[in-house]
Amino acid sequence: MDCKGAFIVEAHNTQPDKTPQGPESWYAQQQGQSGLVQLYPKLGDHQDIQGLSHSTQDTTPQFPPVCEAIVDIIAIHGLGTTQASYIWKQSDEAEPRGINWLQDQGMLPAVVPRSRIFTYEWNSGFDQNAAIKNMAEHADELLRHLYKLRTAHDSRGLDGETRPIIFIAACFGGLLLLKALSQAMAEESQSPFPYSLIPLQTAGAIFMGTPFSGSHTALYETCNLRMRIGAHLGKDTSQYLVSLLKSDSSELKEIVENFKQLSSRSEFDFPVCCVYETRTADYSTSMGQVRNNLKKKSRERRGWKFGKNDRVLDKLWTEIQGTMDSDLSMMVVNRQSATLPGREKLALDVKHGNLIRFPGADDPSFRKIADLVRKMAEDASGVLRRKQDSPRSEASIGASIGF
Repeated sequence: MDCKGAFIVEAHNTQPDKTPQGPESWYAQQQGQSGLVQLYPKLGDHQDIQGLSHSTQDTTPQFPPVCEAIVDIIAIHGLGTTQASYIWKQSDEAEPRGINWLQDQGMLPAVVPRSRIFTYEWNSGFDQNAAIKNMAEHADELLRHLYKLRTAHDSRGLDGETRPIIFIAACFGGLLLLKALSQAMAEESQSPFPYSLIPLQTAGAIFMGTPFSGSHTALYETCNLRMRIGAHLGKDTSQYLVSLLKSDSSELKEIVENFKQLSSRSEFDFPVCCVYETRTADYSTSMGQVRNNLKKKSRERRGWKFGKNDRVLDKLWTEIQGTMDSDLSMMVVNRQSATLPGREKLALDVKHGNLIRFPGADDPSFRKIADLVRKMAEDASGVLRRKQDSPRSEASIGASIGF
């Protein structure tokens, strides 16, 4: 391909020791800045990486004059994770192996070679270094980055505003995508930017274990416990994001219902596939790590000069011991919650965390997702053409470019 790619924030290779493993390391590297990270195509060795604009202060993308990509693929990670969540690792492995299916030359880039593949890095932390933002603010950030990507000065034609977008949203990232697409239309007459172009140019969306009706109760309770521990230890925490995991969350219901109502509009006339897991996941190892950290902190605090036990820590320790004694094997997001009425459904015979990471190109689950993305990419131009033939869509396009 002639297009060597652009690093909107920065680039990470697939090696585990060079990839942020969690929100804390991500926050340290990015200073809390969200942004799009281009994984494919990579910059050529002959190009000067420093010559591209990818600092956290100015994330305006810079592209070469010719780009053969005919589709943009944008992956959005879930709650409490980073780009590292796409890297393969077994549940009993301490570190990922370094296979990122979004970037590995034998995996998604081989399936859709004429594409640009990005991850959207956003501060999804909840028990440390969390951003104090609501979903509307997170959605506005996503829209702003997408708009900048699509309307760069030297990114016109197939290199910009008319290139179809395919979204791959992981778990909670799917809720962020729903909110952003709905907000793009709601703010059509209020925002100085024509964000309505984003849903208009969307050619497909894949939701990977998104909790449209909330997650398993045990997951909410363990995340809430982790958040409370972090808050007591002086971390920047956010109960807000965790609250959206509850099945009775009124805001969660509103986000999903708004998207359903917009589905009748021509801008939202694109294929959607909801992917769900069929195996239970065991969170006892993860909670064991939280317990060990709490035990360490508890010992440190008992050594303070005050000479008194921290009663809150004692209470949290009792709660986490009780959690560890309970059954932490769960279907994190079951079929009913992970699917939308009237939309395509796809089951993967994996645990929740492995919905979005695969060991190699021959993996059966990867082949299913690869076929899905390939089909969406092949049909993308027709999907956008159908939208543009709609009178409502033509009016939106004309207004956005000043007709």
